[in-house]
Amino acid sequence: KMNAAISFEGDILKISIDGLGNAHAPFAAEILGLLPTGMIDDHGVGEVIAAMDKSAKFFASLEINNLIEDMRSGERALFITSGVNDDRTCAIILTNQRVLLKDNGVMKHSTKEIDPRSVTSISTGKKLTGESVSLTVSGSELEITTMPHGRGTEFAERLRALRDEANAPAPSQTPATDSG
Repeated sequence: KMNAAISFEGDILKISIDGLGNAHAPFAAEILGLLPTGMIDDHGVGEVIAAMDKSAKFFASLEINNLIEDMRSGERALFITSGVNDDRTCAIILTNQRVLLKDNGVMKHSTKEIDPRSVTSISTGKKLTGESVSLTVSGSELEITTMPHGRGTEFAERLRALRDEANAPAPSQTPATDSG
């Protein structure tokens, strides 16, 4: 048996679900399905998934299934692909605020979160088996391999742009001069 409480906080709909088992997500989807079309902001996830290549959709399908639940207020999905990190297949999600490496294995679920501002080095490589991206994040090395061809390079370019934008100095406010 599942129970749900629905409330609004400003323009944000909050659903709190209580019950045993793992049917929370389908129950929430059932509730959301009753709302009029266009009422729910999917944080751009649907559009980005539609643009994914077939192999990435296949290898990252478990990880992106409930991705909306991981999104924060104001966050937008920009890019999703698949790859291997720490010998485990994962979804690589780039948003306007962070990078997520999600692995939903049979017995293990993990998510690594990377703040683009903490990425100090980005390098790419290409092999017959796919592309790779190596990151230096807060002094630690992180490598993603076996990315679909073209997607590693695209991810690296998009992450560089996001990092550079996040680390750009704020525009200085120059006082207006009085020529009086």
